[in-house]
Amino acid sequence: MSMKDSCEVLGKDFERLPGEITAGSPAEFVEQFKALLDTAPAREYRGIVYLWLSERPIPRVKGSSKILYIGKTDGCMSDRYRRYVDTVASGKNWDRYGYVIKKYGPITFAIKSIVAPQTPKKAEGQLLEEYFKAHLEYPPVNKASS
Repeated sequence: MSMKDSCEVLGKDFERLPGEITAGSPAEFVEQFKALLDTAPAREYRGIVYLWLSERPIPRVKGSSKILYIGKTDGCMSDRYRRYVDTVASGKNWDRYGYVIKKYGPITFAIKSIVAPQTPKKAEGQLLEEYFKAHLEYPPVNKASS
C-alpha cells in the first residue's frame, strides 16, 4: 500500500483483513462482517489500530481518502465488534454504510499491531491528527460518531 492509497499514514505497516463487505442489506452486512471477524488476523492480533476502508476515495474538505474510520482496541478486532455487529448494521449506520458500498465500493479493513512503548490509544490519536492535517477534517465515520 502506498501513502496515497487508502492508508495515508503508516500505510506500509497495515495488514488488510481477508474479505470485504459488499452487502445490499443490513442482514447481509451482519453476515459478511461476522465472517470477516472470524478470520485469523481479526481474532489473533491484539493491541491494534485499525482502519475501515472504501474501495474508492471519498472526497474530503481537502483531497480525498479511502479511510472511513480510524479506531483502536487493546484486544482484537473480533472482540471489539462481535457484540455490536447488529448495531453497526442498523438504522442510520446501515444508511451510511449502504451508501458507501453503493457509491464507493466494498468496505475492507486494515490493522496494525502496536508495540510498546506506543499504545493503541496514542497510535489512534496520531493517525487522527495526521488525517486531520491532510484533509482538514476527521474521517467520515469518526466525525459521525463524535
